[in-house]
Amino acid sequence: MDKNGKSSVSVARSFGAMWKRLFKRNKIEMNVLEEEALRTPGKTVLINLLHNKLAIIGFIGFVAVLLFCFIGSALHPLEETYVEYTHSSLRPGTNYLNYPASLEGKTIVKIVSGISFSVALDDRGDLTIWGTESNLSLDGVSDPILEIPQYIKDANIVDIEAGGVHVICKDDNGYFYAWGHYGHGQTTIPNDVNMEMSMDGVSSIKKMAAMTRWTAILGDTGYIYLWGSMQSSQSFAHGLYASDRSVDMVAGDNHMALLHPDGTVTVVGLDGTEVMQQIPPQLQDGSVRIVDFASTNRNVLALDDTGKLWIWGSNE
Repeated sequence: MDKNGKSSVSVARSFGAMWKRLFKRNKIEMNVLEEEALRTPGKTVLINLLHNKLAIIGFIGFVAVLLFCFIGSALHPLEETYVEYTHSSLRPGTNYLNYPASLEGKTIVKIVSGISFSVALDDRGDLTIWGTESNLSLDGVSDPILEIPQYIKDANIVDIEAGGVHVICKDDNGYFYAWGHYGHGQTTIPNDVNMEMSMDGVSSIKKMAAMTRWTAILGDTGYIYLWGSMQSSQSFAHGLYASDRSVDMVAGDNHMALLHPDGTVTVVGLDGTEVMQQIPPQLQDGSVRIVDFASTNRNVLALDDTGKLWIWGSNE
């Protein structure tokens, strides 16, 4: 056979061997004293897992989720009665961060925020508002919060507060103004409150408080008047009116803290809330004198005359 013929036979044998290896495994000769190694499905999965970094990362993530769901919920049980209404019926957005360029160069005295908007008061008594509209324009219920009424623009405003969906303010003559959601009467001082203020000799509003559905004012004689949603506020209004005169007030949707002339603090609100139950007794028996305080929707913070900060309320 010539050289070319030998080459053709070699190519044919190589091609045939390739196809044989693809479809037929070579028989492994084993010694009679050896045992064939058997691998369980679980061991196979484990070996494949250990040799695949992406699989390892996924497995760790899966275990972490299981631990978070089961062990985490056991360590921190869900509070089934916890409800947050502040952003109901509002789509997500960041418009509250986009303050107007007109604020540049102004001297801002105070900024307050509602659930989706902020209002700035400058040293000239002018108001600027920005954010996302939180109110539906409904007759007898609400006006747009982002549209400041002209009569308020014309007034010389010296103080402002924001509820969840309404804004209140007063001018340099002590007159009260408000706009926004008014379905619970929270933007208008009731006639009976006006009469009581006149009888008590109140000449001006010392401080204001605005929550989602109610409004309160502290008169310069130390009396506090509250109006708005009965469901939100009247549950603790009796305790509010029965308290001694106050020099300051702070509030959340379901409570109000009062600072008295002797430096003691009284909290009125819905029974059973943590703000009501956890107030330190030292703040009420006169052993500690409070000089300033503030409130979130579920907590109160008080500063005493030694510089110590007292905090109580919800852990949420």
